[in-house]
Order: sequence, then structure tokens, then C-alpha cells
Amino acid sequence: MSESNTAQTAGFFRCPVQPDLAKATIRVGRQSVIATLQEQSIDGFTLLVEPKHALKLQVGVPWVLITDSERLKVRAEWMFHAENGKVQLAVRRLEDLRKAEDSDRHSWAMFTRRVRGSGESGGNEIAFAGIVLFLFIALSMPGLGDRLGTAPRIQAAVEGLINGF
Repeated sequence: MSESNTAQTAGFFRCPVQPDLAKATIRVGRQSVIATLQEQSIDGFTLLVEPKHALKLQVGVPWVLITDSERLKVRAEWMFHAENGKVQLAVRRLEDLRKAEDSDRHSWAMFTRRVRGSGESGGNEIAFAGIVLFLFIALSMPGLGDRLGTAPRIQAAVEGLINGF
């Protein structure tokens, strides 16, 4: 076999999908269609759909293909009525939506509290807490706090907290 023939057949190579992994759902807007993965390649899938459900699918509109392990935005390449009465679809992968969900999740990571293992504490956190405590004490002392006018306010706030508890 020559190199050009090998390259052509490699571009169309599809692997059959095992029946226990073949369950999929196609989402078009708010509608869902149950599908069965028939074949898979590096750039897409071949799916089987019941004819009555195939009527819900609009070609030209991106779909979301959901399997147990993937969530992909796909585009329909072609539809064909198979011999077994089902509609066979070929879809091409457009975008992996799990990566987008993961990046959204990580963008909120800086606003969430990080839980450390038992006995671990960050030196920076302890230093920052010490500096804040030192400033709080300095501003509430009679000499400096009275000159700045902060001592009576801080003392009143501390008394209010103690009375509240």
C-alpha cells in the first residue's frame, strides 16, 4: 500500500464503541434526544437515533453531545436512514465543554477558602494576622490612639462585641 492510500484511509478510520459505553444524549436547546454511539474517530462520532427523535434535530445548529465521559459541542455532518430503521448521524467535534466548565470553576477558586491539611499553616497568613493585630493594638493605646482619635472608637467596638456575646 502506498503512503497516499494509507493517509487517506487513516483519515476515515473509525473505532466501534462498546455497547456499555454507547449511551449518549444530544441536546438541542432545551430538547434532549437519546442516541447510541456507533463509531468514534479522532474528529467525530457516528450515532444512531430513533426516527421519531431525529425529527427534533436541526441540522446547521450546534448540538451538545453528552456521554458518561465527555461533554462536547458538535456539528452534524450528515444524516442517513439506516437499514435497521434507525437514523444514522455523523457529527464532528467542535469544542470540549468540560474544559470551559473547569476554567469557570477555577476562576472562582480565588474567592473560595482553601482548606489545609491538619497541622499545616502558612507563614504568610500568620505574619499578616500578626501585623493586623499589632496595628489594632497600636491604634487603641492611650497615647497614640488618643492623639489620632481611634482609641475611644476601638474601645467602644470591643465593649460592644463583649456585651453582644
